[in-house]
Amino acid sequence: MATQKPTLFISYRRADHPDFVERIRDWFIANGYDDERVFMDLSNMPYFTDFAEFIREKVLESEVVIVIIGPQWLEHLRERAARDETDYVRLEIAIALEQGKLVAPICIKGAKMPNGKDLQDFPDLKQITRYHAPELDAGRPFLKNIADIIGALEAELERRNNKKAIPSKPKKIEVWDILPQPFEWCEIPEGKVILEDASRDNPPGTKGGIFEVPTFLMAKYPITNAQYEVFVRAQDGYVEGAWWDYSTEARAWRRGRLQPRATRFKGDDLPRTDVSWYDAVAFCLWLSNWTGYKIMLPTEQQWQRAAQGDDGRKYPWGHQTPDKAICNFRDSDVRQTTPVTQYPKGVSPFGVLDMAGNVWEWCLTKWGTDSIDINGNNYRVVRGSAFNSHDGFLRAADRHWSGIGSENPYLGLRCVCSI
Repeated sequence: MATQKPTLFISYRRADHPDFVERIRDWFIANGYDDERVFMDLSNMPYFTDFAEFIREKVLESEVVIVIIGPQWLEHLRERAARDETDYVRLEIAIALEQGKLVAPICIKGAKMPNGKDLQDFPDLKQITRYHAPELDAGRPFLKNIADIIGALEAELERRNNKKAIPSKPKKIEVWDILPQPFEWCEIPEGKVILEDASRDNPPGTKGGIFEVPTFLMAKYPITNAQYEVFVRAQDGYVEGAWWDYSTEARAWRRGRLQPRATRFKGDDLPRTDVSWYDAVAFCLWLSNWTGYKIMLPTEQQWQRAAQGDDGRKYPWGHQTPDKAICNFRDSDVRQTTPVTQYPKGVSPFGVLDMAGNVWEWCLTKWGTDSIDINGNNYRVVRGSAFNSHDGFLRAADRHWSGIGSENPYLGLRCVCSI
């Protein structure tokens, strides 16, 4: 029995040789694609239907979105944006990219693929520049070229479909059955936090305000070298690139780093350092898959709630001036990380340790917004300060940021779990 052909959505501009695009469509049909599985025109759209909803529905129904790029494609994109007109071609492509569809750009009539600079004002389309687009023109080579294009498209779709899936693990396994000790969850009850105004920082952060934080679990300690090493050495751990598939930027980051950066300070019970935000999220996704629990980096609000509690204390342990018996900071003269269990006197109101000093901890939140979207390459919030920080950075309410790809000996991570 013949394998059924995939469903296609052909995105094109009417200004870019619609007769030539129709010829492309006919050749797909001539090569075994049923007419009803190749959607190309809005002319058969039912009356009284919302254009945007109809387009979204058709794109979601399709397995492949072919993007025909003609000589005037970029010009019309810019013109519609300048006139603030709805650009349905842009909408089609943006939906396909957002949903992870196989996007297949084809340049016709001498057109060239737009580059990142061309699309700098169209962030929803920039991902398309990653694709290697074939060029297609009329004349004698057309039949061979279109045959090659159809073959390459079907091969890429098969490769995607056959790509090794993330292994499914038995659900609801406790973290401490996977990672070595010390690991423990602390329940953080629902409550409010007040974020300070950071709008005048450089780069500017949010203006702050009062936020409600639902109940959640936070790891009592930062992730240690020994715990992160389980991820590094696991057969489905760091070597499995799928954990970075959560964003275009993360995938690009992972392609250049097939091995993790080594931690600066050795010792099983020291906090793992030199971990980028991309890698920290990948670790959480891997741990979530293994345990069956929803584990992630804390939001900025969650982190401050766990550190400060209900009484507005200055430091996680209270108002007492920091000293070397409470936490690892600049005045401690240690000059490196220390075991995550070393400072029980620095405990937060809810039993969490090492929330001031030792290592900065990645948060999920984008700096300058309250967004916790894991796409993009925005600066991310870091909290808690490090072993080289002065006491001003140790405050539970202190807000700071770091570049998303930073890997340095002052940065680590801690996990939270939704309940």
